[in-house]
Amino acid sequence: MPSIRRCGQPATLPEEWDNDPALMRSNVVGFRSRYSHLVRNVRIVAAQPLSNSPLKEDIDGRRVVVGSTSTLRRQLDN
Repeated sequence: MPSIRRCGQPATLPEEWDNDPALMRSNVVGFRSRYSHLVRNVRIVAAQPLSNSPLKEDIDGRRVVVGSTSTLRRQLDN
Protein backbone atom coordinates (compact mmCIF):
# COMPACT_ATOMS: atom_id res chain seq x y z
CA MET A 1 0.00 0.00 0.00
CA PRO A 2 1.52 3.36 -0.99
CA SER A 3 2.00 5.91 1.73
CA ILE A 4 -0.07 9.07 1.63
CA ARG A 5 1.76 12.36 1.87
CA ARG A 6 -0.27 14.86 3.85
CA CYS A 7 -0.06 18.56 3.28
CA GLY A 8 -0.47 20.76 6.30
CA GLN A 9 -3.52 22.96 6.53
CA PRO A 10 -2.68 26.66 6.56
CA ALA A 11 -3.20 28.36 9.91
CA THR A 12 -5.15 31.14 8.19
CA LEU A 13 -6.46 31.87 4.74
CA PRO A 14 -5.27 34.96 2.88
CA GLU A 15 -7.38 37.97 3.77
CA GLU A 16 -8.43 38.43 0.17
CA TRP A 17 -10.08 34.96 0.15
CA ASP A 18 -13.19 36.20 2.00
CA ASN A 19 -13.44 39.21 -0.31
CA ASP A 20 -12.94 37.31 -3.55
CA PRO A 21 -15.76 38.37 -5.94
CA ALA A 22 -16.25 34.84 -7.33
CA LEU A 23 -16.47 33.36 -3.83
CA MET A 24 -18.92 36.06 -2.74
CA ARG A 25 -21.16 35.41 -5.78
CA SER A 26 -21.00 31.65 -5.11
CA ASN A 27 -22.32 32.17 -1.59
CA VAL A 28 -25.28 34.42 -2.40
CA VAL A 29 -28.50 33.00 -0.97
CA GLY A 30 -30.26 31.01 -3.68
CA PHE A 31 -27.17 30.49 -5.85
CA ARG A 32 -26.53 26.79 -6.54
CA SER A 33 -22.84 26.18 -7.04
CA ARG A 34 -21.65 22.96 -8.70
CA TYR A 35 -18.92 22.89 -6.05
CA SER A 36 -20.77 23.85 -2.86
CA HIS A 37 -18.50 21.69 -0.68
CA LEU A 38 -15.52 23.78 -1.79
CA VAL A 39 -16.94 27.30 -1.78
CA ARG A 40 -19.27 27.10 1.22
CA ASN A 41 -17.98 26.98 4.74
CA VAL A 42 -18.29 23.20 5.25
CA ARG A 43 -16.98 22.48 8.78
CA ILE A 44 -17.80 18.79 9.19
CA VAL A 45 -17.66 16.10 6.50
CA ALA A 46 -19.65 12.92 7.12
CA ALA A 47 -18.67 9.61 5.56
CA GLN A 48 -22.29 8.90 4.55
CA PRO A 49 -24.69 10.74 2.24
CA LEU A 50 -26.94 13.21 4.03
CA SER A 51 -30.61 13.35 3.17
CA ASN A 52 -31.64 16.39 5.20
CA SER A 53 -30.49 19.95 5.89
CA PRO A 54 -26.72 20.47 5.94
CA LEU A 55 -27.06 22.98 8.80
CA LYS A 56 -26.41 21.41 12.19
CA GLU A 57 -25.13 22.47 15.59
CA ASP A 58 -21.64 21.60 16.75
CA ILE A 59 -20.77 20.57 20.29
CA ASP A 60 -20.72 24.25 21.36
CA GLY A 61 -24.17 24.89 19.91
CA ARG A 62 -22.87 26.91 16.93
CA ARG A 63 -24.55 26.37 13.57
CA VAL A 64 -22.22 24.68 11.10
CA VAL A 65 -22.50 23.37 7.55
CA VAL A 66 -22.13 19.59 7.29
CA GLY A 67 -21.06 17.98 4.04
CA SER A 68 -20.58 14.40 2.91
CA THR A 69 -17.71 12.62 1.22
CA SER A 70 -20.05 11.22 -1.43
CA THR A 71 -21.30 14.70 -2.39
CA LEU A 72 -17.76 16.10 -2.49
CA ARG A 73 -16.62 13.25 -4.72
CA ARG A 74 -19.60 13.67 -7.05
CA GLN A 75 -18.92 17.40 -7.34
CA LEU A 76 -15.23 16.87 -8.09
CA ASP A 77 -15.98 14.19 -10.68
CA ASN A 78 -18.22 16.55 -12.67
